[in-house]
Amino acid sequence: EEKHLQELEELKREKEESEHQAKLLVLQERAGHKDTHDQLLEELATVYNNFGSSTKKAGDVEKAILLYQKALVLKIQVKGESHVDLSAVQVNLGSAFLSVQRLEEAESFFQAAHDSRLKEYGAEHQSTTSAMKWLKKVQSTRAQIAATAEGEPEAEEREEN
Repeated sequence: EEKHLQELEELKREKEESEHQAKLLVLQERAGHKDTHDQLLEELATVYNNFGSSTKKAGDVEKAILLYQKALVLKIQVKGESHVDLSAVQVNLGSAFLSVQRLEEAESFFQAAHDSRLKEYGAEHQSTTSAMKWLKKVQSTRAQIAATAEGEPEAEEREEN
């Protein structure tokens, strides 16, 4: 029964990926025309972002990072570099980088999301405090890594006689 559940989950992931791929193809086709509208680019960014989330959940973090980056490029193209609408993708990118312990990159994206949310919504808003929690996770991870490194005995080479 467990094997059947795993097969079912795999089929579900494959179907979801196929659906995302199909949406990407349609939107890329539509966005390629001269009459491209910002709305199409935003839809495409949303698909990349959602596909990135599905891919990360399936365990392929590096592919998810690439998809999130594509989403962010499109969002920047439509909204500009510091618009609050970029923050969801920035948090997703930060989360992906954090999951593979690329802390500098994670912190950079969380900070950008926090800054735009702080400016747009204020310090007490749920979105702003959520970004702050992600920043604290980076700091906590750094502290854990440092504590682990300090707690490890140094390896010494010894000759046996």
